[in-house]
Amino acid sequence: MSVDGEPLMTLSTDPWMPNRMCVASNGDILVTQVSSFEKRLADTAGIVSRYTTHGKRMVTVERDRFGNTICPKFIAASRVSDLVVVTTLTNEENGGYNGHVVVMTGDLQVKFRYLSDGRVIPGDQQYHPDISTKHFCADSQDNIILGAVNLGSIEIIDKHGHKLKHLGQVDDMGCLAISRDNELWVGKTKGQVEVFKYT
Repeated sequence: MSVDGEPLMTLSTDPWMPNRMCVASNGDILVTQVSSFEKRLADTAGIVSRYTTHGKRMVTVERDRFGNTICPKFIAASRVSDLVVVTTLTNEENGGYNGHVVVMTGDLQVKFRYLSDGRVIPGDQQYHPDISTKHFCADSQDNIILGAVNLGSIEIIDKHGHKLKHLGQVDDMGCLAISRDNELWVGKTKGQVEVFKYT
């Protein structure tokens, strides 16, 4: 849309419904899409797509090279490279969804998976989706900022999955964002935003 609210372009994602979006370093639009917002996770499929700024779909991924579904939710892209980070949904437990972080190349091939226990599984290795917990993610300068909502912990890993820093405990975490000045903004479920300088 333009700044005055006029649509510049319309494109169809049918039968998929857009869930989360972000902009890649070259201006492409990355979108996670799901088959339903109402069905239980076991019945819900999901994909990641990359579009040009003119709305042309370049690539779509639903499964990794082993046939495991990606089932994506949150997505972030590097400002300086083709790195793409996706938070997956893999199973439901105690009313919340579990998942892990998938780091992908610009053509949406899995580089590695990062689990909540710090394990890194390369993209060319088989993954069994019963051993991970949910993370929210954003990245800056190819470092990836991970917030474990259920634990309230924030950690930073590099683009290879190596742990760089643990930022400690943040209660009531709801979402993360990185400013252009590399400040970490944490949205809290009790109606507050806290800003941290982590470099």
